Amino acid sequence: MKYLKITFFFLLAGNSIYAQNHQSYADLENEILGSWHLENDPRTRLNFLENGMLKRYFGDELQSTNRYEITKTCCGEELQDQQFFLKEINKNGNIFCAYIEAINLYKGFFTLMTKSQGKVIVLKKINPDEAEE
Repeated sequence: MKYLKITFFFLLAGNSIYAQNHQSYADLENEILGSWHLENDPRTRLNFLENGMLKRYFGDELQSTNRYEITKTCCGEELQDQQFFLKEINKNGNIFCAYIEAINLYKGFFTLMTKSQGKVIVLKKINPDEAEE
């Protein structure tokens, strides 16, 4: 039974990784919409809107409103295949890029890796009844 559980775990993990590596631009564009919070800090929320705007909140207080794009190129780097950046542009024109690892609404997780430091950022989907704009 122990081996069956281990085998099942590896099959499930392998399928998840394969699915995440083949998310299309259209999938990412649709799945990013809505409100997310940092996995380890529910007070820090990000709200991705259909008009390409990103609202960042800490608690109930709006911290910033920036533009975002899902793109293949960012700050001189171009990605191949089905890999994409999340590119954020603030009101001063400063650009922040992160690699999109996966956006999976079924499981409710959104993972990014920062371009500058390679840190993994994990966001969890907020139930629409709990989200604010």
